[in-house]
Amino acid sequence: MFHWLSRRRWLSGRRSHLAAVFGAAALGAIVAVPLVVRQTASGASCPTRIVSISPTATESLFAIGAGNRVVAVDSDSNYPASAPRKSGLIAYSPSAEAIALYYRPDLVVVSYDANKVVESLRRLGIRVVFQPTAKNLAAAYQQITALGAATCQTAGADRVVTAMQHQIAAIRHAAYAKTSGLSYYDEISAPPYDYAASSKSFIGQLFSLLGMHNITSDPSGFPELSQEYIVKASPQLIFLSDNQKSDGGVTASQVAHRPGWSTIRAVRNHAIYGLNDDAASRWGPRVVVLMREISDAVFAYRRAHH
Repeated sequence: MFHWLSRRRWLSGRRSHLAAVFGAAALGAIVAVPLVVRQTASGASCPTRIVSISPTATESLFAIGAGNRVVAVDSDSNYPASAPRKSGLIAYSPSAEAIALYYRPDLVVVSYDANKVVESLRRLGIRVVFQPTAKNLAAAYQQITALGAATCQTAGADRVVTAMQHQIAAIRHAAYAKTSGLSYYDEISAPPYDYAASSKSFIGQLFSLLGMHNITSDPSGFPELSQEYIVKASPQLIFLSDNQKSDGGVTASQVAHRPGWSTIRAVRNHAIYGLNDDAASRWGPRVVVLMREISDAVFAYRRAHH
């Protein structure tokens, strides 16, 4: 199954090709790249040139203290601001040979194995950490810990995970009385492709921690729902993870004017809230930002409907 962000971008036709950036000659080159490593006191190999083809991993690498060794990131890695911006790597059509030729990495982190890039990079002698979409918070924490081990930043990774756990617990404690029992729909993409984050996704787990009820518990995590299903479910709140310009720029007004949607409780009560699309599509340190946005939206809803 596609990483849900990959699927959303595929459906909207926004794929591009690495060949356009590097050219056919570079793509055809088979380059043997020696590992460039330093040794820790324990003898472990520490990468000095890291490439991240994963917006989530990019955020995590900088958070744990390995950012100064990141030499290239994919085009969707827009956070933090200090990440190298003009690498030109496209996550959905990467070329192992081009990555090896132009960036000489000793570690590549991948979240979507397009073009069998993981196998190709390993054949070139390059170490790869493959981290697909986390299914829950435990998996998200595990990936951060794994990045810490792979980059010799175990202390930094432990610090980040511990901070996330404490912050999420604090948000839950402060908000649960207000959030518990509310039903919601989290829109990933607008019609004609009505993809949602179900209660089985890592995003859904954040809502579940707040005691909220998703209108779908589809085990795929990010199912496509019919508009009839959404209207019939009539959630109390609608969250938009596709409201930023790069993801469709969906507005509350547009949602309210969809055919048949005027009967949905969230529409009738003006309870439609935009989320940070980037935070909602990544499972790294900024899941804390996402959970705080959810709780803030519910507090606004409760104030309006006390």
